[in-house]
Amino acid sequence: MNREMKCKNIYLLRHGQTVGDAALNGQTDVAVSELTQKNIAKAIIESQIQFDHIISSPLQRCAKLAERIAPILGCQLRLMPQIQEMSFGDVDGVAFSQLSSKWAVLESFWKDPANHQLPNAETLNDFHHRIIQGWEQILQRNDDHLLVVTHGGVIRMLLAHLLELDWQNAKLYSTLAIANASITHIQVSYLVMDESNKANTNSAASETTDFEEYSLENDNQAKDNQIKEGQYWVRVNCIGSNAWPTTDKG
Repeated sequence: MNREMKCKNIYLLRHGQTVGDAALNGQTDVAVSELTQKNIAKAIIESQIQFDHIISSPLQRCAKLAERIAPILGCQLRLMPQIQEMSFGDVDGVAFSQLSSKWAVLESFWKDPANHQLPNAETLNDFHHRIIQGWEQILQRNDDHLLVVTHGGVIRMLLAHLLELDWQNAKLYSTLAIANASITHIQVSYLVMDESNKANTNSAASETTDFEEYSLENDNQAKDNQIKEGQYWVRVNCIGSNAWPTTDKG
């Protein structure tokens, strides 16, 4: 039975910087300025990546950017609720300057988010489950180049999943910086069987703990001994936000 190694490229784009006071903007539907959206869209279009499809969070800071890009690139757009940001409950969208009475609760959450749920907020476990469900749906698509417009928390959770990091560890959220308007490039390699032209997607992710590239093309032993039906490999490449103009200047 012949087997063919194929790959799909998934580009995770974090939305631009939002307007308004600094806050935990989870599912609060805050906006990004028109000029910022225009600049990000221009940079993506000029990148000349031939996207096959666009998936976006339905929150306007993502969706309005995706809606601007999709017709220009000739792509269909799907809004996916599973890749919305985490809900922060009673403090969601409230300016930090107005949260002095809740600061102790916030600090407990930041130190141990898995065990300190914010009032009326989504639990970290539920957030993780929702994001991975969305990711599995994304993997089932046949697109070779897919743009996903989403949020910083979502991208961190996906990277933790793919790189087998502890998604319950608070340090992940304080040290893994995902800049506004940055792109994280996920390349997924998988086997296609001639018989079914299909491969299952049971996880066999790279064991690297940072953004070093992992490629089977340069690992003959892996190619000889580890490639099995129903497995996929990933390599992660982060493109810094300096590649995508995000300021309102000019």
